[in-house]
Amino acid sequence: MKKTKFSLCLLLILVSTLHVSNTFAQDSRQWHLPEGAKARLGKGSISEIAFSPDGKLLAVAGGIGIWLYDAQTNKELGLFTRHTGYIFSIAFSPDGKILAGGSSDNTIRFWEVASGSHLRTLTGHTSWVSSVVFSPDGKIFAGGSSDNTIWFWDAETGSHLRTLTGHTDYISRIAFCPDGKTLASMSRGKDKTIRLWDVKTGAHFRTLTRQELVYNFYVNIVFSPDGQTLMDMSSDRITLLNTRTGAHLWTITSGVRAWFNSAVFSPDGQTLAVGIPNFTVELWDARTGEPKNTFVADTVVSLEDISSPSSGIRSVVFSPDGQTLVGVKTDETIWFWEVASGAHLRTLTGHTDSVSSVAFSPDGQVITSDSENGFARLWDVRTGSLLRTFVKDKDNNRWNVFSPDGQIRLEWRFGDNKLYLYDVETGSHLRTLGPIYTAALFGPDAIDAMFAPDGQTLVITHRRVLFHVDGLTLPNRGKDKTIELWDVKTGTHLRTLTGHTDSVSDVEFSPDGETLISGSEDGTIRFWSVDTGEHIRTLRPKHQGSVRSFVFSPDRQTLAITFSQQLFPYRDLMGYKEEDKTIELWDVKTGTHLRTLTGHTDWIVVAAFFPDGQTLLSWSTDNTIRLWNVDTGEQLRTLKGHTKTIKGYAFTPDRQTLVSWSADGTILLWDIAPLD
Repeated sequence: MKKTKFSLCLLLILVSTLHVSNTFAQDSRQWHLPEGAKARLGKGSISEIAFSPDGKLLAVAGGIGIWLYDAQTNKELGLFTRHTGYIFSIAFSPDGKILAGGSSDNTIRFWEVASGSHLRTLTGHTSWVSSVVFSPDGKIFAGGSSDNTIWFWDAETGSHLRTLTGHTDYISRIAFCPDGKTLASMSRGKDKTIRLWDVKTGAHFRTLTRQELVYNFYVNIVFSPDGQTLMDMSSDRITLLNTRTGAHLWTITSGVRAWFNSAVFSPDGQTLAVGIPNFTVELWDARTGEPKNTFVADTVVSLEDISSPSSGIRSVVFSPDGQTLVGVKTDETIWFWEVASGAHLRTLTGHTDSVSSVAFSPDGQVITSDSENGFARLWDVRTGSLLRTFVKDKDNNRWNVFSPDGQIRLEWRFGDNKLYLYDVETGSHLRTLGPIYTAALFGPDAIDAMFAPDGQTLVITHRRVLFHVDGLTLPNRGKDKTIELWDVKTGTHLRTLTGHTDSVSDVEFSPDGETLISGSEDGTIRFWSVDTGEHIRTLRPKHQGSVRSFVFSPDRQTLAITFSQQLFPYRDLMGYKEEDKTIELWDVKTGTHLRTLTGHTDWIVVAAFFPDGQTLLSWSTDNTIRLWNVDTGEQLRTLKGHTKTIKGYAFTPDRQTLVSWSADGTILLWDIAPLD
C-alpha cells in the first residue's frame, strides 16, 4: 500500500520546516557517523547492558554500537563502533580493560575500554553471534551463535582454541560457571535444551531438557555467584537447578504477570531480580522462591492495557556491589533503583526504539506516531507539544492513516475487525466502517488501507499473513484476493474488485482518482475503473515472482516495480522462487519494459522517485539505500549505516538531504548532493 509513501511525501514539509542542516550541534549523537551522513537522531535501541567489574562504567549495546557511560552521572564517555550489524551481546573482561561485542554481522570485536580503540575482530561463526562471555580468569573468550556452535578463543591473542558442537538449533545464551570449569549453553527452536560442557576438554557431559512456550520472546541462563545453582528463564517460567546434579530446586511461573522479560542474580546470590511486562521489577529470595520487594518504573492501570510481551522491564542487571539495580524499559529508557530502599535514583534517556508507524498531516503541522507500548499520539510539529493520546492496545488498534485534507484519522482495530474514523482536531469519533469481510480470518496485520485523492473513498486490501508454530514461521495459505472500496462519508461498502489470483500487495490511485492500479502476489499489475470496478488492462513484469510494490514517476510515464521476499524457511516447499533482488522500470503508456536495475544483495522493500523524476531511490533488507539514474540504470550512490532493517525514508525538495529511519532506533540525515 502507499501509507509509507504518503507519510514520506508529507515528511518533506517537516524536514524543510525544521531546517535540518543547521539544527544539530556536534554532540555525542553525531559520534562515528557513517560516511555520507551529516547527523544522527537518537542513540539507537538497546539489546543488553553491563556494568564494568569495578561498577564505574555502564555499557549499553544495541542499534548502532556500544555506548559507554559514567555509571554515576550518566555522562557519555564513548561510542564503540566498527560492527556492521546489530550488537546482541556484550561482555567486559574480568579486569575491565576490554569490552567485547557479538553481532549480527557474524563477528566479535574487542575494544580497549580506556582509549576506545578497536583491538581485534574474531571470525569463524557463520551466522549471528547471540551471546559472548569471558571466562572468570579472563583467559578464554566464548561466543555462541545461531549457527548452532560455540567457539572458544584465546582472549589475549584471539587464536581459535576449539569449537563445541551438539546443539541442533540456534544458541541463544552461554554462561561460564564462576569456577571456570563449566560452560552452560541454551538452545531454542526445536532443540530446547541446556548443555553443560567441560571447559578444559570441550566435552559435553550433561543435557537438561527445557519446557518452553511456542511464543518465547525472552530466555536466559545464569549461574549463581557460588556456582551451585543454574537459573533457566523462559517467558513463562523461571527454574532453578542444582548445577552438580541437575536436580530441580524450585520454579516460579509468570501467571498474571503475563511474561518474564529478564532475570538476574544479585552479587551475593541471595536475590533474584525479575523484569516483567507491567513496567515492574520483582525481587525474589533465590533460596526459597518467596517474593521480597517490587520496583515500579511506571504506573499501569491494568494488565489489560499491555498486549505485547516485550513491554515492561528487560535486561536487568545489578551493580557489582549489589547496591543498585538497573533495568531497561520498553521505551529504551534505563532506570536506576537503590536496592535497599527501592527508591528510584535516576533515569538515563536518549536511546530510541523503533516506532511501528508514523504519519504526517498534509500541512506538516501534526504528526501521529504508533508505538509498541500501547499508545497512539498526536503531536504539534512546530512546538513539539503533545496534542492528544489514544490508548490503543486494549482494543488492538494497529495503525493510523490521515485523510488527504488532514481532517480525519483512520484507525483499524483487529479485535473487532472494524475501521474507526476520528476528527483530528477534536478527537471525536465520526463513524465506523466494517466489519471488514475477511480480515478476521487473517490476524492483526491482515489488512491495509488508503484514501482516494479526494478523500471520499477508502480502499482496503488483504495481506498474506505469517503465523508461527513451534518457533518456525509459516505463511497462512488462506488469503483474500480482492480489493474493497468503501464510502468514507456514509461508511457503506461500495464494491469489491476481483480478478487477481493471489493476495493484493500494493495499490495506488491515478492523480484524477478515476483509475486504481493494483499489484499482486500473482505477479501482475492491474488497472481498474474506480466508478464501475471494471478491469481495464493487465501488465505482466518479466520477473515471475510476486509483485511487492510499485511507484509511478512524477510525470506518470514510468513505473518502477519491486518484488516480494521469500517466506523463510519453507521457500521451496511453498513454491516460492529465488529472489532476483531487482527493480524493473516500465513505460506506462506502451506497457514495454525499459530496463532492470541490479545491485542490491537482498530483497528490495520499496522504491521511490525523486521529485524531478530523474533519480530513483530504493531501500533493501541489505540495510542499504541506493540511488539510481532512471534514464541509464546507473547506480549513483550507496548509503550504508543502519544496522537493522530500514523502515522509511524521505528527501528534501532541493535534493540536498535524505532522511532514513530504521529498526536500529536511529534516524540518519544524509548529504546526497550532488548526485552526478
